[in-house]
Amino acid sequence: MPSSISSWNNAQGPSYNASGLAARRAYENIRGMLPLLEDDEWEPELKLPGFKDGKSPIRIKPKNRGKLTRLKKRTGKSESELYNDGNPAHKKMVVFARNARKWKH
Repeated sequence: MPSSISSWNNAQGPSYNASGLAARRAYENIRGMLPLLEDDEWEPELKLPGFKDGKSPIRIKPKNRGKLTRLKKRTGKSESELYNDGNPAHKKMVVFARNARKWKH
């Protein structure tokens, strides 16, 4: 991939400097394999394994829901304090909670 892209042209794709000739050719080969669609015809579909109707297959057991919140209230510690308290189970719960916040629920 070239270190810099000088400009972007919607009709022809990215314009590369002379050192990016191989990348330009690769882009044109890929572009030639894709069907040409108008802007209003383009509808990206999310088809990932394990996903049905766009819903995540990850389910949290009811007994485990709110476990970190209950621990925080019981100990009076914040999430970052639990992360750094030396208990690997606490750290695991905090990491899971931080990652779960990023999910598209």
